[in-house]
Amino acid sequence: MRRAALSIALLLLAAGCRSSSSGDGPSSGERIRRFPSPANVDTLWAEATFFTDHEEIFDRDLIDKEAILPIALRVGWRGQDTLNPRLTETFDAHLYLQDGTALDWLPIDSIRIGKDEVEDQVRRLSLDLSLLGSWETAQDGFIYFRVPEKNVAINGTLVTTFGGGVQRELDLLGSLLAFTVSTTQGDREVFVGLSSDTWPGR
Repeated sequence: MRRAALSIALLLLAAGCRSSSSGDGPSSGERIRRFPSPANVDTLWAEATFFTDHEEIFDRDLIDKEAILPIALRVGWRGQDTLNPRLTETFDAHLYLQDGTALDWLPIDSIRIGKDEVEDQVRRLSLDLSLLGSWETAQDGFIYFRVPEKNVAINGTLVTTFGGGVQRELDLLGSLLAFTVSTTQGDREVFVGLSSDTWPGR
């Protein structure tokens, strides 16, 4: 189910994504429609945010210095909870850029940063993989994605990808976040677009 839904979504993205050869210069993906945020599956709701002031949040530019993209995720249930939803090791998040490039999720235990105080902040603000509460009480928690520096560059909300002699300019906010929530009725695949904001603190 996830593969079929994801394939359709990525085909729509790719259809609107203009590319150029490296000799012609980059092209823009500004006209591509963005995915909705928040999104809901059954009683599950999710909202994903790219905080443009992330360097101030972590006292380090994680993208530039560590090749790590921080995305804040808020997820919970609305209405009557009958699913007992929780985030577990099957969470398996991916961030799909507009041209289909996938950024892999970094579990918090796999992240190593040279500055202890930055690593402590990364861990403190990370999303808690546990039983989910109601949407009204849910808080943002960060999840982190590895940026493959050889073929992806991120500057603000502008993403440039390289491959096969082609360079593309994409809108980070046109990306699609996919992850899995475990429930008593089986796994639920959740897809949600990104919005941007500045960090309100915690």
